Amino acid sequence: MAVYVDPLFLCIRNLNWRYDTSCHLFGDSEAEVLGFGRKIGLKESWFQKKLGRLDHFDLNESKRAKAIEAGAIPVSMEFVAERIKEARNAIRDTIQ
Repeated sequence: MAVYVDPLFLCIRNLNWRYDTSCHLFGDSEAEVLGFGRKIGLKESWFQKKLGRLDHFDLNESKRAKAIEAGAIPVSMEFVAERIKEARNAIRDTIQ
């Protein structure tokens, strides 16, 4: 089991996000990501879970660095896309 972070990307600040960049913390299991998030100071209420999408925490630059220091594995956007595809295929397989 592992926890991953994707690259930082530019984003627009809003009422819920006051940073210019963002990335995602996700993993092989929800329990593992939630436990890891607690370890680096994330609130469980910040966890985003939506059917057909990648369950994740949003991270700013400093939290990304903290996550990597704590053992999260940096991955490419191609890796992220593959994980999303796998999640959608699993959903499709359960409704067929």
